[in-house]
Order: sequence, then structure tokens, then C-alpha cells
Amino acid sequence: LAVIRLDFRSVVMLARVWHSEEKQQSGAYALKSGEAQVAADSVPLDLHGGYSPEPGAGAGADRETVGEGAADDAAWGSIIVDMPAISSNTLRHQVVRAPAMLDLFERLQLPVGFAGEGVLPIGAEAIFANGGNIRAGSKQPSNPHGLALKVRALYPTLDLLGGVTDSFDLGESRLKVAGWIVCRENKEALRGTPAEKLPACSVSIFDMLDDVTATRQATERGSGQMIYNYETLCAGVQVYVRCVLSPTSALLTMGALAAAVARFERDGLVVGGQSARGFGWMSAQRLLQPEGFEDALRLYETFVEEHKEALRAGLVTGALGTDGVIVR
Repeated sequence: LAVIRLDFRSVVMLARVWHSEEKQQSGAYALKSGEAQVAADSVPLDLHGGYSPEPGAGAGADRETVGEGAADDAAWGSIIVDMPAISSNTLRHQVVRAPAMLDLFERLQLPVGFAGEGVLPIGAEAIFANGGNIRAGSKQPSNPHGLALKVRALYPTLDLLGGVTDSFDLGESRLKVAGWIVCRENKEALRGTPAEKLPACSVSIFDMLDDVTATRQATERGSGQMIYNYETLCAGVQVYVRCVLSPTSALLTMGALAAAVARFERDGLVVGGQSARGFGWMSAQRLLQPEGFEDALRLYETFVEEHKEALRAGLVTGALGTDGVIVR
């Protein structure tokens, strides 16, 4: 029962195989489908021979072709399962976007508010915090491209990550982010990277999982107690994150990325959920960086210091360096 519960996808797959075989043994089904009727003999399914991961073994050994591009016998011995992963969207936000915003606002001495309660319009915070939103019913200005260029020139962070104002899009992000948990299942994806030779590449991701039981305490009268379970990655799991800049990116844009990475490394921020309960705390190590990365960071820091007033004014007014208010 424990095996069935943990590997239910395989059980469902086998049930579908049996069901398909049974249908094809039916003369009526063969007549309607136009397919040849298979022998009606009951054949025991060999779970080991029929689904062996070894090439040339099992059901695939008796088949010449398995559809277009699927001649490898090993495909018949494979089971597709969902494996734990940390999404690139999560990594992009928690490793780059959030640290970049905190770093910039700290340099400008602008406290981050809560739901618009700070000194900035909520739209000005949102475009840095999550990319912003187009307001319902808004009308796009006549020169969105020109306005976007002005915004991106004054705010390298927005040139790096993109975003939307109340009425138009700033254009494509110059940053591409991907991430893989370092484990045996991702070894091929990590081939050629600095993570390829890490010891964790020989460990299965399914050996890196843990179940946690938490209890919400009841009141003095015994109300509200709740016991619940959730799955976590074990402490010590490594995640390889790759950030790639567009070849046309300016040095200031690279500097904005360098500032975000440095902030993440310095503060040891979190990745994933349940951080309120102590999960997801990360320590970062920079494995590779492009030539001039540190120079770009110093250039960015100098730029922010020299343009501090303009940067602050653009955020407080919602103009973001343009002649009108574009975020409210």
C-alpha cells in the first residue's frame, strides 16, 4: 500500500496499458476503430522484463518501431514522473528582482511601504516589486516606445528586468534566468557547468525530500488546533542558477544585475515558500561571472549616487524620468 501511494503514477500507467490491451481484444472495438484485433489470450504483464530501464530489454525488444523518433528500446522501459523543481520565475524574483529593488531603494533612502502605505505611489513600488500591472481602462500614449527608452535609461533595474506602467509595456527583459536543483536527474542538464562535478550530482532528488509535520496551537479553550503535513527539500540541497544578459545590454544594466546578486549574497535571502517558518534560507556562491562584472557594479553605484535626486523624484511623482505621471 505504501508503494502504491508513493508511486501511483506508475499504477495508473499500468492500468491504462491493461485497459488498452483489453479493448484491442474486442472484435467490436476492432471493427469500429479499424484496427486489427489482437489475440484474446490473457498474458501476465512482466513488471521487470516489460518495464526494464535497460536498452534492449522488455517489451521494446520485440518492437521494431515505436512511432516517429522513438526507436530506442529504452523508451519502453521508462516511466515519466514529476520531480521537484524550483521554478525559474521564483529564482528570477527572489534572487534578482527583490534584491535589486531593496538595493536601489536603500541607496535612494526610500523605505519600502506596504500596499501603498509608503512614500511612493503603489504603482511605482509595484513595477520594481513584481513588474507592475496595466490599469483597467487605461489608454496607451502616442509614443510608448520613446517613453520606455527614457524610463530604461534612468532606471537600469527596469532595463534589466522590464515591467509595465499603468498604460504601456517597457519592453522585453534583458535578463534570462534558469535554475536546476543539483541532483542525479539533472546531471545531463548540468553538463558543462561548474555544478556538473558537485557530489550532489550523484544523488537522486527523491533522496533529498523530507516530510514535515506542523501544528497550529489551539487556544486556551481548545479551538483552532490544526496538524498538517507538507513536503520540503532537505537542508543542504544545492541549486544552480544561471543568469544570462542580452548581448546588447549596457554596462549599467550589468551593474544593476551585479548589485542584485551582491545584495542576495550579502543578506542570505530566501528561495521558495514557508520562509516564515524558517524554510528556504540560502547562502550563495558565485561560480562564474562575465568579464567586467565588478567594474559594472562600481559604475552602477556611481550612477545611482550621481542621479539620486532624479531617481527619487521619478519614483515619488510616478513620472519615472518622463514628462508625465505614468505610474500611480
